[in-house]
Amino acid sequence: MDNIEKMRKAEELTKEATRLQEEVFASQVFCTHVFGPAEYDPDYKMEPTGWKFEHQGSDCWESPTGYQKVDVPRWSKTCIKCGKKEYTMKQKAVAFEPDFGTSK
Repeated sequence: MDNIEKMRKAEELTKEATRLQEEVFASQVFCTHVFGPAEYDPDYKMEPTGWKFEHQGSDCWESPTGYQKVDVPRWSKTCIKCGKKEYTMKQKAVAFEPDFGTSK
């Protein structure tokens, strides 16, 4: 397979992927969503592990010495009909009642 054939194949695949993405988007726009239960689905962000002082001439600044992954609490819910996934990082207070196992 020479380069021209590879480029044509790549272009065809890109067009097909775009068409499928548009179909999925259209089905999600017109769906009457029925979401399943919320699931804990943490995300992460990169935070500096420390700082070092650098300078060049009279300019001075701090730069990170390294980075680490830090979990960010996040929840998701998925539509049972179309597969659309929504995320949130917000929580609302829920009242809990203790269960002592004595209820009939």
